[in-house]
Amino acid sequence: MELSSRDKILRSINTALYPPGNDSRPGPEPADDKSGHFVKDNMLIEPENNLGREQQNLIDIFANELGKVNGLSKVVNNEDEIRKYLSNVTTEHDSKSFIVWETALIEQLKVTEYLKSNDLRVIKSLDKKQTEEADLGITEADYAIADSGTLVLFSDTNKPRLTSLITPIHIAILDPKNIVPNIFDLFQVITQESDEELHSKEITSCITFITGPSRTADIELNLTLGVHGPKEVHILIYRK
Repeated sequence: MELSSRDKILRSINTALYPPGNDSRPGPEPADDKSGHFVKDNMLIEPENNLGREQQNLIDIFANELGKVNGLSKVVNNEDEIRKYLSNVTTEHDSKSFIVWETALIEQLKVTEYLKSNDLRVIKSLDKKQTEEADLGITEADYAIADSGTLVLFSDTNKPRLTSLITPIHIAILDPKNIVPNIFDLFQVITQESDEELHSKEITSCITFITGPSRTADIELNLTLGVHGPKEVHILIYRK
């Protein structure tokens, strides 16, 4: 099977860092509840759903770094786990309304239908005053950067930027295969994919980088979360 552009880049990075015969390659850090329990009783759980050891390492690193900046993450394996998580969040915060990206994955997961069945109101208008009323913003994550716990979101007409920036709670669904080691690898992937798809896909004019909840500090360096953006950022790492 021919490797994707992303997989080729990840493999070349891995080979450069850890040449054949080099036994210094680190194993994954033990994962806590929020990162999906990849290590149990000091035994590594075997990769699932075609995820290799390298990608699982990136998941662990990403979840660990995200936790350092007050972000929340959970590995989910199916639609039921996603719906259960959404239900827990909306119940805990007594959420009444939401805005959501219109993407193929979110439609496949029937996120809008599920939340509407739980008496939440979907706000489709792009008017700022109306979107400000939303309690919850739901997006995909186009990419994630492991070494900083950062989400990378591309905006377009079906993926409005305000969805991740204006609501008190932001929930993003992330494909673990879209986690890259660092920002340099991210721009390599973006550049290569943009070149390959230049004539078949609209290039986004806005890329948003999100590292945890909104953080604001006053002159005395007292930190407050959620003043200029979401107070909570939840990442569902969807091992489909």
